[in-house]
Amino acid sequence: MKDFESFTIKVYERFYIVKPLWNVDYILYEVFTNCDKLFTLRKTNSGNWTTNETDVIPIYNELVDDIGYALEEHEVSTGSIQL
Repeated sequence: MKDFESFTIKVYERFYIVKPLWNVDYILYEVFTNCDKLFTLRKTNSGNWTTNETDVIPIYNELVDDIGYALEEHEVSTGSIQL
């Protein structure tokens, strides 16, 4: 797996640190608060965002989508990774 540089996104007045990890078929995004890992996101073939872990339940379901959309906006604005 190839690693990309970590970056920070803001969702609902909260900052998240994102560490992209390249896989053969897709890119995984590890999402952290200041010190704790929340979950790993990936975009499905149908274009939906989901957690990569089966044992992780987000605080609320929209958080996964909201962080995913913020990731898309970041990648488009920087042109750094093709989603």
